[in-house]
Amino acid sequence: MKGKRGQVRGHKKAQNKTVAIIPGTAVLIARLSSEDQRKKGFGLDDQTKAGQDYAERLGLRLVMPPLQLVESAYNEDDREQFSAYMDAAEAMGVAHYLFAKLDRSLRNLADLARLEKMARTGRTLHCFLESFVYHQNSPAGDLWRLGIQGVAAVAESRQISERTRRALKAKALAGDWPQRAIFGYRNVGVEGEKKSIEPDPIKGHWHVRIKELSASARYSIDVIIEKLKGEGCTVPLTRNLIERVIRSPFATGRYQWEGEWCQGKHKPLISWDLHLAAVAGLERLNKPKYRQHDWPYAGLIQCALCGRAIVFETKKKTLKDGGVNEHTYAHCTGLRSSPDRRCARCVNENLKLAELEEALGNVVRPISMKREIVDHLLDKIAAGADHETLAKETELATVRREIAKLGTYIERAYTDKMEGKINEDFWQQQTARWQEQRIVLQEKVKALETSGPDSRLTLARRVLEPTISLADKYFSMDPHKRASILRITCSNLKQDQKKIVPTYRTIYGFLVRGNDSGNWLRD
Repeated sequence: MKGKRGQVRGHKKAQNKTVAIIPGTAVLIARLSSEDQRKKGFGLDDQTKAGQDYAERLGLRLVMPPLQLVESAYNEDDREQFSAYMDAAEAMGVAHYLFAKLDRSLRNLADLARLEKMARTGRTLHCFLESFVYHQNSPAGDLWRLGIQGVAAVAESRQISERTRRALKAKALAGDWPQRAIFGYRNVGVEGEKKSIEPDPIKGHWHVRIKELSASARYSIDVIIEKLKGEGCTVPLTRNLIERVIRSPFATGRYQWEGEWCQGKHKPLISWDLHLAAVAGLERLNKPKYRQHDWPYAGLIQCALCGRAIVFETKKKTLKDGGVNEHTYAHCTGLRSSPDRRCARCVNENLKLAELEEALGNVVRPISMKREIVDHLLDKIAAGADHETLAKETELATVRREIAKLGTYIERAYTDKMEGKINEDFWQQQTARWQEQRIVLQEKVKALETSGPDSRLTLARRVLEPTISLADKYFSMDPHKRASILRITCSNLKQDQKKIVPTYRTIYGFLVRGNDSGNWLRD
C-alpha cells in the first residue's frame, strides 16, 4: 500500500524506526579489488590487522567478525555481501565503522549517500590509514573531502572496469580465451606463468558426444542426458549445461567476444559442420511446434446464442476401403448454463464449411447491385455537382469575408489602444474573442475545401462499382477475398443455427434498403 509521495508505508516505517546506538561498538570491513593490491602489502589480512590495532588503541569493541571482501564494487547491485553486513551492523546499533581507506568504502554513489546518511544519524566513519574520521559534527571541509574522494573513487572504479574490459578483449582477439575454460576444456599453467587452455581428457569426450547426439536430430535434451548417463558419464549434467555446450562454437576453435569472431589458440575438438548440425538438431527437437491453420473466416463470426467466437476444426475419418474422409466444421467455443446450473456446450449447430460458405453468400446477395442502377445513382450525384459547387464557392467567399473583417477589427482595436481610446483589458478581451472566431472560421474553410461534390462522387464510385453483380462474382473468388469483402461490408456477423445474421455498415445498409424497396430516390 502506498502512502504520501508514492512511498510504501511499511517500508517508510521501517526506515524511520529508531535504533539505539551503542557507544564503543565497532565493525571492521576489509576489501580487495585486485591482486595487485595484495602484492603491494595491502591484502585483506594486512587491512584486518591494522584495523584491529586501531580499534584497540581507541578502546573500540568489535562486535562482529571482520568482513573480508574481494570485489569490484562499481555497481551497487554487486555489493550484496557488503550491504547485508552494513544492514546487520546498523540494526545492532553499531556506532563506529572502520575502513582502511575511504575508497575501500566508497565505490559507487549509492555508498556515498548511505555513509553520509549514517553520519547524520549518529554513526562515525573511520578511515584509519588516512587518519580521516567523519561524523555528524564534522566540519564542512570534511564533508567536501568525503564527497570529492567518493566521486574520485567512483571514477577510478569505472576506469578500472574499462581497462579490464579492454584488456580482456585484446586477449580474446589474440586468441587467448580470457575466462574460465568451458565444459570440455581445462585451464593449465602454474602460478606466475601465462595460463592456457587444453582439452579435458574426460569432459572433452563428453562434449563431442553431446554434439554428435544433437546433430543426429533424433534426441531432445532430456534424452541426451539419459543416454550419456547410460554410456557411463559421471559428470553432473543439467539441461542448461547441455544447451550451452550445443550452442557454443568454442570447440571448433572459434568463439565470439563482444560481437566479434576470434580464432582461438586452443585445440579444436569438432568441425564447424558438426557444430552447425548440432545447433540445428537442438532447435528442431527442443522447441514447441505450432500447427498454423489458414482459416480465412477466423475471428469473423460470433455465436448468436452465447456471444462466443465461431472457430474451425478439421476432422478426419478413416473409411473401410482405407480412404480418408476429411471435413472442416465451424462451431461455437462457448458453454451455456443448463436449467440445473450445470454447464453444457452451446446448442448452436455445427456447420460444415460448404454450408457456411452458402450462408455467407446470402449475406452478400442483398448488397449486389445491377449496373443500370449504379449508373443511375452516379448520374444523379454528378447532375447535382454543378449546383453544389456554386453553393460551396458562395459559402467559401462569405466565410473568407468574415475572416478578413475580423482581421480589420483586430488592427483597429490595436490602433485605438495605442492612441489611448480603449484600455489594455478591454483590448485583450475583444482581441481574444475575435481570434477565437477567426480560428473557427478558418477550420470551416478547410472543411469546405476538402469536401464537396467531387469527393462525394469519388466515394460513391469506390463503394458502388465493386458491388455490381457481386453475388455472381462472390463464389468465383478465393476464400480470403470473400472474407475481405465480408469484413468491409459488415461490422458484425452472427451464426444462428444455419443462418448468418449480418450487421451491415452504414453505406451498405443503405444499399440493402434500396434493393428491398426499389425506391432509390426516396432513400
